[in-house]
Amino acid sequence: MKVCQYIPHGSIPDVRGFAPSIVAQMFYKYFSKEIEHYFVCNKEEYTKDEEKTEFGKVFRISESKLYVRLFKKITKLDPYPLHIKLAKIINKNPVDILHVHQLEFPVNDFKKHLKNKNIKIIIHSHVMRKFDSSLGMPDKYIAVSNFTKEGLILDKGYPREKIEVVYNGVNTNLFKLKTVDEIRILKKEFNIKEDSTIISYIGRKQEKKGFYNSLKTFKYILNKYNNVICIAVGPTPYNASESSQYKESIDIIKELEKNSRFINLPPLKHDKLSNIFNFSDIILFPTYAEQHPLVALEAISSNNILISSNNSSLPEIIENNKTGFLIENPKDLNQIIEITEYVINNIDKLNDLRLKARNNAVNKFDWKISSQKLEDIYKEVKKGSR
Repeated sequence: MKVCQYIPHGSIPDVRGFAPSIVAQMFYKYFSKEIEHYFVCNKEEYTKDEEKTEFGKVFRISESKLYVRLFKKITKLDPYPLHIKLAKIINKNPVDILHVHQLEFPVNDFKKHLKNKNIKIIIHSHVMRKFDSSLGMPDKYIAVSNFTKEGLILDKGYPREKIEVVYNGVNTNLFKLKTVDEIRILKKEFNIKEDSTIISYIGRKQEKKGFYNSLKTFKYILNKYNNVICIAVGPTPYNASESSQYKESIDIIKELEKNSRFINLPPLKHDKLSNIFNFSDIILFPTYAEQHPLVALEAISSNNILISSNNSSLPEIIENNKTGFLIENPKDLNQIIEITEYVINNIDKLNDLRLKARNNAVNKFDWKISSQKLEDIYKEVKKGSR
């Protein structure tokens, strides 16, 4: 079976922690030999239009800054959109299935430019937007969680019979249980004392991800506990400054950076990021809304205690007080601090919770499981039975 995965707003290999790119390349990694596969993605900072990579063959397409400004922002004509460039590649490199990581993909217009009109199209929903029948109907939608599926159906008007759930997964061999020696080596690299308790925030540094309240929690914890290290890892989005709390966040970061027990890091590639997860004890992620966050899966797979929010798909990942902790209101700083303090003060008593969470990652969310389910969907869509 020949498959193309298309990621119009991200690159392969991923270099900026863009979830659709990470998801797409991890599916590829665990596909069986029955799948003959290539990617079409955004060129971003890469220079080559076509390349053999660790994730197989990759074609890259792009729009110049002048094109975007003239035809998308000013005139809104868009005479040569990315999906037409995609069709040109597929016409030269035929596939059975096109797997699109873009909910608003224009199915009807895309098909006008195809030689083979019988290609099956699957659209992967990493976000939720209102259903637009004028775009055309794919053969199947993939939702990343049951929360996303029900939201697409009940709130956004998508047809239930067209939607399947394939969870975002986690590489449980990379995000893994830590040995004492591994932890010692990793902590030494960061000049961290071996007996320290490490709390990490990992994700985009913006208010809606819970970064602001995480910083305020770090400030409180560092002032009260001398054996705690706080780490923040991730990119600052271009629109983060639009938040009313952005300036105060910057001020808090400047204050925290005066403390040697606060470590502020930029976005890291996945293999480097796994080191942070693997030597952390607690992942603090009081996000306001998610579809099915990779951060949460990587946290529990790495044997961390996850403190997150009781919203979106997070209750599908952890069970409150049994495999992690869910905050009822992620905007309530007092509640975040209260739960964080509880975990710090009882961390030696929570080993069973950590182990149960890790087992949940292995048995339910490993990429091998998700990739196999997706491959089964490919086969049935190709046969026309789904």
